[in-house]
Amino acid sequence: MEMNPYAPPVYDLAPDAPPPGDGSFIEGGRGVEAGRGYAWLTEGWAIVKVNFWSWFLVIILYGALAIGVSLVPVVGQVVFSAVTPLLTAGLLIGCRDIQERRDFGVGHLFEGFKHAGGLLVIGLVHLAWSLVLGGVGLAVGGGGMFNAKPQFNPATGFDLAVLQPLLLFAVVSFVIGVPVTMATYYAPALVALRGMSPIDAMKNSLLGASKNVLPFIVYCLATFLFAILATLPCGLGVFVLAPVLIASVYAGYRDVFFMDPAPPSR
Repeated sequence: MEMNPYAPPVYDLAPDAPPPGDGSFIEGGRGVEAGRGYAWLTEGWAIVKVNFWSWFLVIILYGALAIGVSLVPVVGQVVFSAVTPLLTAGLLIGCRDIQERRDFGVGHLFEGFKHAGGLLVIGLVHLAWSLVLGGVGLAVGGGGMFNAKPQFNPATGFDLAVLQPLLLFAVVSFVIGVPVTMATYYAPALVALRGMSPIDAMKNSLLGASKNVLPFIVYCLATFLFAILATLPCGLGVFVLAPVLIASVYAGYRDVFFMDPAPPSR
């Protein structure tokens, strides 16, 4: 086909193609089989074992930062709670880089600071929830509800008045805490890896997590069992379990929000 040399130039104004694997993104996520909850852990280990010693150093540095910042009086724990999504997001970026055959190192722990604005909003939401939970605990129990022991009377049974503050605390924790946890679970990945606003990220995270209650139950049960095993060799298993849990969040994110699987680890 001949080109007309006198025709006006034609420019391609279409947006750039999305990164490989990102074209199949599912808005709001999808439901997966219950057994995938366990698979997230095994796929997390597949990511970690590629650069295990780098992960080992990352976990040591992460722990040192957590302890160091938390020791600052009054504001230490508040600050660390707010910046936790930034640190987590950096490691999720590292998981993506590992699966895309790029280098991974300690520097990934701070990659999330490139998306600090949106991730700080997520951290502040979680911090606000923690403060609300603490306030409810003080309000209903005066700070001593967990120390009160229900007394058994053979004639009347247990004194339910002692249990009421604890039950109220449990109800508030479940009714508000579960949605907040769902909304913030995948949000760091969606902000750092998809460039979403924090509001859209939390909305998508809530929808994606709510569609996968059974996989999360399986995931929590398996994590509980692995946590017990991790404490047996003098607690050294924590240095394996901690990075696997972080990488499992990335595995779950790919599973819930994408139709195509993530590239296999090296």
